[in-house]
Amino acid sequence: MMKKTYRWAGPLKMIMALQICLFSAAWGQDTQESPRWSLLTKRRTFSRITETRLRINDKLLFSSKTNSMTWQMITRADLKVQGEQVELHQDGKILYLRVRSAAPFEVNVISLSPPPLPYDKNIEGLKRLEIHWLRENFQGDTAILDIELDTKTF
Repeated sequence: MMKKTYRWAGPLKMIMALQICLFSAAWGQDTQESPRWSLLTKRRTFSRITETRLRINDKLLFSSKTNSMTWQMITRADLKVQGEQVELHQDGKILYLRVRSAAPFEVNVISLSPPPLPYDKNIEGLKRLEIHWLRENFQGDTAILDIELDTKTF
């Protein structure tokens, strides 16, 4: 079976929102000076590995201001974290997420119901899955993050 690679070229309609962002308290600063923008996605690809497995590959470029990075996924599924794997349970189905990273990382689940800001809509059961890495655990000025999603266990 031939592997297909899809490049992210704009708004993507997916059941779960996927994004890369830099975790920083400097959210409101001018974007040129903000450490939030010290991490750039050079390239994001989506690859269908098997009939049930999707790989999200992010190639990142660090600047001298980069201290950490966070990969996020927004979902209403119930989450069960087990080491490098997360189980997402929703409507009687299970989706498995696996982090393929040689660098150490930390996984957190943040409830977004009620929402953190008063003007955000309250969506019952909404959560943010966060995967954190420290910049110091990567050599050079680039990193490759591989996240895999599958309906079958890894």
